[in-house]
Parts: sequence; structure tokens; C-alpha cells
Amino acid sequence: MSAGRLRTAGAGLVAVLAMAACGDDDNGGNTDINPAQAAVIGQAAVAQLGGLANGLGHFTTPGVGGLASGFFAPAAPGGRVLLSSIGRLNPAVRRSLALISRAADCVPTESSTTDADGDGIPDDNIITFTTSNCGFSDTTDAGEPLNFTVTGTVRIQDTDGASTLFGYQVGIAAFTVTVTDTITSTPDLSVSVSGSFDADVQTTLANASQNLRTSLRLNGTRVFGDHANWAVGYTPTAGDIDIEAESLPPGEFTLNGSYDWNGAYNTADGDWSFSLQTTEPLAWDGCDEEDWVFESGQLRGAISARQTVGFTIDYAGCGVPGTITAYGLTAAR
Repeated sequence: MSAGRLRTAGAGLVAVLAMAACGDDDNGGNTDINPAQAAVIGQAAVAQLGGLANGLGHFTTPGVGGLASGFFAPAAPGGRVLLSSIGRLNPAVRRSLALISRAADCVPTESSTTDADGDGIPDDNIITFTTSNCGFSDTTDAGEPLNFTVTGTVRIQDTDGASTLFGYQVGIAAFTVTVTDTITSTPDLSVSVSGSFDADVQTTLANASQNLRTSLRLNGTRVFGDHANWAVGYTPTAGDIDIEAESLPPGEFTLNGSYDWNGAYNTADGDWSFSLQTTEPLAWDGCDEEDWVFESGQLRGAISARQTVGFTIDYAGCGVPGTITAYGLTAAR
């Protein structure tokens, strides 16, 4: 992303910030949603769920663990979840995460790299990023170089047990990526995430949970934030789970939880709280795409304060953009 493109993104965010300052008339939370808003919010939920499902569905070792460079590898579950949570809000931020594993100027401290069972997941490792140990510039594009800093901590723990093929728990505290350049008129962009996610894979089932808060800031002012808090269950439709296969066999995912949205991002400006659940199980067949990872199924997001209004997400195949539809009050107009 060139400096010019960063300036364009910054100008767009200035407009978004102005929209956010106006806000909605209903400060208690939106109880309606239109198709354009549903499309933006639904896509954000799709990205979050896609990262978690891929993190659970693919467990190649040692990519599954090995924090620092290994944790952020594209194929690693940790990398998939964080890339989906933090990278979707800005292309430059996403690019900087991809550079972490290669940048000589990003060497976070690690509390312990011990991996007693050799499965690629450290027993208990706290990785600490600071402006001094993780700051670097990207000069691959024409124009002014973009400067990145990464701060915060990520803790990963191996949770293998007697009945578990593999399991891990990740805690994230104020993990923040900031993007700047040398042009003073260009606003600083930063995206941060805090919370936790975990996975547990057994022979006949797998479970994962996610409780992550993501925020987008412009020159230090919060413009947007969302909160994904849900549990995911998986059961194979044929055969058992084989750790040697390095990925889950075809099966079905179910989801229950909540998704909150506050602020302005793209065409969705407001304050929503949704309860989410699968109304039709989400069929999975090893898809390695980023967002649309299910072959079929439906996810329903109902506004918590008005369950008859919300949106549905219908999946149509691996890598195929599905259909996001508003229903209820707006749809009846």
C-alpha cells in the first residue's frame, strides 16, 4: 500500500469519523437494519467465523503453534484467527501482520518456548511486542515508506489431555498494529484486538470458542469496534478425526453466541447487538479460503432487542460469496 493509498484511506476514515460523531438517534442500540448495513455487518461476521473455522479445521504441525514467526504464518490457526480479526479492517494492517514473520526488526520476547510433547504448541509461552522490538518499514511500494509498530502480548498454552488429539488456548492483550508514514497530513491508523480463543480436537468431535474485541482508531480516536463472542462445535459426517491427516474430515459446524457492532465502518453506522446461531448446520469439506469456508448452511443474526429483525447468511460453496439478507422490519417496508 503506497503512501498515496494510505492518504486516501485516511481521508475516507475522516469521513467515517465525522459520521460516527453524528451517530444514530437511538443511542440505546439499533433495532432495525437495512440491506446495506446487513451486508457489511454480515460480511464482518463471515470473516471472523472463517478464521476460527479454518484455525480449527487445519492443524498442520508445527505451524499450529510456535509463537512469534510460526504463530503468524498464514497456515497457522493463530495467524488465521488474528488475520481475520485485525487485518480485515485495513489492507495495510493486514500486510504488516504478514510481514511479521519475515521482518528482522520484529523480534518479540518470549517467556518460554518449551514444547514438552513436541506437537508444535508451546506449553505456556507469553510473547511480548513493543515499539522497540517490533517496529519496521515497508518500502516495497512506490512513494513514502509505511512504518509499522506492533505492541501488546499474546499467550498460547497447550491444553492437550487424555482424550484430546490437540488443543490450545490463546489470550490476547491489547495486540495493536499501527501504520504511519512521514507525511504529517496523513492520519495514523491503528487496529487492536483483545480477548481469547481456544480449540479442542478429539476423535469424534471438535470445539472452539472465540471472545475477541476489535477496534479501529484514527489518530488515536476510536472510530469502530466489534465483539465476537461465540462457541463453535464440529462433528464429522463420515469417519473419525485423524491427527495424521492434519485437517478435519468433512463434517458440520454449529454456532451459538453473540456479535456486537459499535461505530461506523463502510456503510454501517450504528450500535447493534445480535444473537447468532446456525439455523442450518454449516457443511465443511476442507475449504482453505479466508472467509466463505462452508459448502452450505445458514447463520442467523437476530437483533437482541428485537428478535424478529436481523440478517441471515446463506453459504453457497468454498470460496463462493454467499447471500446476506436483511429480514423483519426493514424487509417488510
